[in-house]
Amino acid sequence: MAQRLRMWGKTLIGYPEQPIPRTITTRDYLYRFKNINVKRSALEYLSSLLPFLKWISRYNFGWAIGDIIAGLTVGLVLVPQSMSYAKIATLAPEYGLYASFVGVSIYCLFATAKDVSIGPVAVMSLQVAAVIKDVQKSHPGVYTGPEIAVGLAFICGMVVLGIGLLRIGRIIEFIPAPAVSGFMTGSAISIAAGQFPGLFGISSHLDTRAATYKVILDTLKNLKYSTKDAAFGVTGLLALYAIKFSFIHLAKRFPCRERLFFFLSIARNAFIIVVLTVAAYLPFREDLNTLADLALTPN
Repeated sequence: MAQRLRMWGKTLIGYPEQPIPRTITTRDYLYRFKNINVKRSALEYLSSLLPFLKWISRYNFGWAIGDIIAGLTVGLVLVPQSMSYAKIATLAPEYGLYASFVGVSIYCLFATAKDVSIGPVAVMSLQVAAVIKDVQKSHPGVYTGPEIAVGLAFICGMVVLGIGLLRIGRIIEFIPAPAVSGFMTGSAISIAAGQFPGLFGISSHLDTRAATYKVILDTLKNLKYSTKDAAFGVTGLLALYAIKFSFIHLAKRFPCRERLFFFLSIARNAFIIVVLTVAAYLPFREDLNTLADLALTPN
């Protein structure tokens, strides 16, 4: 009877069934490193800095088709996308091209992650634009936009390099998910509001760097000034979604061709870019006497 009452009491207060381990002291923790092999640990650390050396010899060439399609799609999309991100950051388009391949060329040697965006992204572009605006406001005429962006990139790069070398990237887990979600949602609204004036060709009629709500209101007020640019933008946007949902429907209807439809759906961005680029070039090819200077080295 006493044993039963004891068990009932433990259940009532949530007493653990397994014995509680004793508290590990600092001395106990440091004692674990007493017999550590320093040479072996150093080699393992250096090996972890270049993870591709472990799997490159076991690469499955069956993945080559998917990798090639992904590379071509990303490459074709990245050119106009990186230039637009540079415009969001209030920089010249060529700086977006520089940032689009330098970062990923270095990152691929030190890590591999399918969920990490390397290179210019929308949120980063917004932050760069904000920093450039604040610095130039505080020090007018002292620093140019590219100089500020390069300095910011160097500082951020050193911080990220330190985090990577010290292997303390797990600190990101301490950032609450609601905070990240709210930040990303707000950034998405701000970016969309800033891009709609360019989509409809009315950027010259309003200040896209103003507060988000002002940009939205000014965009609605100036829709009557929309130009032919809107035809290309809206057509491309609708085509992207139409192709996406069409291939999703076809994949469900023809499961045996699901892989083919998946690759075609991924390639839709590159397809739309090529088609609209040709459509924009052909009618005006005789009027294009010069091209913008986007040389990688100074003339």
